[in-house]
Amino acid sequence: MGGRLMRWQPDTCEEFPFGGCVIEYDGPNELAFFTRVVRTCKRHRGLVGEDVHTAVHGENIRKNTAMAIAARVAALDLSKTDEIGFEFSSEQVLTLVFAPGTAGHLPSIRRELDAQYGPGVILVRIRP
Repeated sequence: MGGRLMRWQPDTCEEFPFGGCVIEYDGPNELAFFTRVVRTCKRHRGLVGEDVHTAVHGENIRKNTAMAIAARVAALDLSKTDEIGFEFSSEQVLTLVFAPGTAGHLPSIRRELDAQYGPGVILVRIRP
């Protein structure tokens, strides 16, 4: 295509930013297409090529959508990393982690996430 190579390092991978997956794309942002996997994190090492891309892209979309739902329900500012964060287990289960001040919103957040993804697919907890 355009010969414009770009690299993406998903924040959803283990060891981000120093050892996580690195995916290479070719083309301008809107039209970029997957070209290769440069590096995989521990959690994605069992996958190869396009399967790595599919997994990390799906995790990233799920994380971004879940955080947007939580922000809308609890009126959180996603730019304030002290209000909301996330983690993936080794089994790729997403948990949204909230500041103690948001505890009252957890039932509503959980209800919205369960409606979007199914019961218990995305976990929520309060940060200690």
